[in-house]
Amino acid sequence: MTPIVAIVGRQNVGKSTLFNRIIGQKKAITLDVSGVTRDRHYGHASWNGKEFVCVDTGGFPSEVKGSLEKKVSEQIELAIHEAEVILFVVDGRSGLLPEEKEIGQRLRMSGKTVFVVVSKIDEPMHEGRLADFYPLSKNPMPVSGEHGYGVADLLDQVVEKFPLPETTTEKPESGPIRIAILGRPNVGKSSLLNELLGENRVVVHDMPGTTRDATLT
Repeated sequence: MTPIVAIVGRQNVGKSTLFNRIIGQKKAITLDVSGVTRDRHYGHASWNGKEFVCVDTGGFPSEVKGSLEKKVSEQIELAIHEAEVILFVVDGRSGLLPEEKEIGQRLRMSGKTVFVVVSKIDEPMHEGRLADFYPLSKNPMPVSGEHGYGVADLLDQVVEKFPLPETTTEKPESGPIRIAILGRPNVGKSSLLNELLGENRVVVHDMPGTTRDATLT
């Protein structure tokens, strides 16, 4: 079974930029606006000969004010549940925030392997910012998803945590048939996708434009 790596953290800390860097494609929308990503967004990646699936998620809301924030939170929890490794992304420019201590505690209780990833560290001279995050980890990892700094070192450690692959004699299956669901905003595309998959794969809400990224399954 292909290992899964989930990227989680507050809104606008650089999760989608790191996701795009890891999978080597600009699949996730990245904007300097909070709350752009809402669904679980999957991409295939490989490092040191090891294949894995990377999952981008929406940001943990500072407080759940309505049904949309609740559904985004549910998507994050599903990503955490299915992952072997979790990348907890924090913003090196903002420093450690109180809600991130709470998130860190929740992730430790998950029993999964968690890496604290300090984003927006563009060069070695910025690594002094790591000291703010020692309450979360003895070894916070500095990265820049935009420039690629530190990503190789991070992935070296991530793939070492993957379970050993199962041996099989089965012939590889042919590639899946791809089906695209298109239409105007708020006509029921996400509800149809969830029904076809038999799970709450994407957020369904009555606000037009809820889904923003192309969702791969």
